Amino acid sequence: CRRSRLIKEKISRHMDFISKTEMIVIGTDQNYLSLKERESVHLVGDRFDCTGEMLIHLLGVHEFILINTCNRIEMAAFVSPSEALEKLLLKIMGFEGLREDSYYVKYGYDAFKHMSFVCAGLMSQTPGEKHITAQLKSALDYSKAKGWGGKLMQEWFDNTLHISKHIRQMVEPMFSAFEIEDLSLKYADDMFPDISKHGIILVGTGIIGQAIAEKLLARGCSFTWCYHMNRPEIKEGHKVRLCSLNEMKEHLPSAEIIISVATTPA
Repeated sequence: CRRSRLIKEKISRHMDFISKTEMIVIGTDQNYLSLKERESVHLVGDRFDCTGEMLIHLLGVHEFILINTCNRIEMAAFVSPSEALEKLLLKIMGFEGLREDSYYVKYGYDAFKHMSFVCAGLMSQTPGEKHITAQLKSALDYSKAKGWGGKLMQEWFDNTLHISKHIRQMVEPMFSAFEIEDLSLKYADDMFPDISKHGIILVGTGIIGQAIAEKLLARGCSFTWCYHMNRPEIKEGHKVRLCSLNEMKEHLPSAEIIISVATTPA
């Protein structure tokens, strides 16, 4: 009888929470915090998974994803909202000590609209960039693999992707979109006009790291590609030398250009 009563009460609370479910987005980006200020709240290393494990055990949080890019730290979730829960979410995300004007909390329609603009690249530091869509997809896949997200988050992402495509079609004629790797290499070209003749180390093998590697190879550059955990899928040869993060110090003396797109705190 005791066990059945506990099960009944738990199911009752769960059904009550579900009937009040709403979407929430809590986050910050380059428009709210400077690069230096964002460093303290980035979800890098073990902190990413630890944050997720705390959220998944929080009563009132049903599904969520965590997004951590160079400009953006966000949690998008389906919750049963309350003032107490919002305070707990801010604490777990590390926003509790920030000024109120240095982060945002959005619910319902405002949350969905915000994420649609994010997915369309309009909230990026280089407006119109397209990497954010792949980064959101990667965040969703990781969330589902960890058991943090499921059908609710998948449906949200599908709808967000659909809306963001229409937004892109409307705004793309209004400006020239630049990807961050294009800006990085343009800066390197300005500093070193004949970039293929200089020693280069590329650190990081994520979406942007892969894009930069392809552009360097297209320019005829030889470079050392440094990885932390994910060894890149590429044939080693005279153009590309692979090394681990621990081996990077051996290649530093020959490097004139270092391009870092790594997220690891190491």
